[in-house]
Amino acid sequence: MKKGIRKLLSITLAFAVAFTVIPAISGAFNVHAASKPAMVKEISYSRSGSTVTIKWKKLTKNLDGYTIYRNNKAIKSVGKGKSSYVNTGLKANKTYYYHVKAYKITKQKQWFNTKTRKWQKTKPAAQYLGSSRIADVKLYGKASPKVKVKTPKTLSSKLLNPGRIEYDKYEDTIYLTWGVAKGVSEIRVYKNGSKKPIATLKGTAKGYADKKLTWNKNGECNVKYVVEARKKTSSGTKTQKIKFSKNLKRAVTATATRGDDDEQVIKLTWDKVKNASKYRVSRTYTKDGNDYTVSFTVNGTSYTDNDIKPNVKYTYSVIAEANGSLIHATGLKVIK
Repeated sequence: MKKGIRKLLSITLAFAVAFTVIPAISGAFNVHAASKPAMVKEISYSRSGSTVTIKWKKLTKNLDGYTIYRNNKAIKSVGKGKSSYVNTGLKANKTYYYHVKAYKITKQKQWFNTKTRKWQKTKPAAQYLGSSRIADVKLYGKASPKVKVKTPKTLSSKLLNPGRIEYDKYEDTIYLTWGVAKGVSEIRVYKNGSKKPIATLKGTAKGYADKKLTWNKNGECNVKYVVEARKKTSSGTKTQKIKFSKNLKRAVTATATRGDDDEQVIKLTWDKVKNASKYRVSRTYTKDGNDYTVSFTVNGTSYTDNDIKPNVKYTYSVIAEANGSLIHATGLKVIK
């Protein structure tokens, strides 16, 4: 009888062990499946000459930005606070189709394929398996309805069509773009009321990058530009001007210092951003010809990176999250 009971207990215990679920041990990263953004349902457009403005109704949650497509090709990504995009340089007597997709930044594990020399989301065969990383990727929602833009046989006789002015925080550069008509012989760019152009461009130029920005002690940069097109005609030189302006304020001013020779660390500090709830620190470094990026979330205004190797080039960036918006800082380069 006792032997039968012991045998029954042994079978019961083995059955319980066989069906016990052992929780997985979390690693350095937890990659969660994110829900896709909703579809942008309301989209419209307005056109002036060779310039079209695409407009849509903003979504209120679960997104980080929008990507605009023309004839099924992505042409621009903008932040979640945007609800319009200006596309210049349309040609006469053409038909264009535009649509918009909302996207959300999510984490994805990727593997490096040593045969193709590219990162991929599926694990390659063992003989081509390289290192792995956790990368930021865009998760897209469904495409909005398409809008059809038909340009007339003859477009506006204007020499220039207004474009846009954008500031790239990582490169600390302002980009100007515009639409230009055929036959323009020269384009001049003026800055802050100066009578002398900061650039004289060919008549086919459709943009200019200003890398010489001056910031005041409060971290502000206010600039005004005038772009002038010049066209030679039988009756003289025809000119037209368009204006751009931008008021900028750096959200984060960060500095990096290296530790002593015996201390393999890099210390980052940055200015506090008003209403910021947290900061995201990203570190990129190159090893064996491959780039690796790691991100950390910090609540304060400093971070000490202890995972430092000698003779490796590291690039850092600090992003402040304030009121749900991401405000980028200029990247920092440190050689350790």
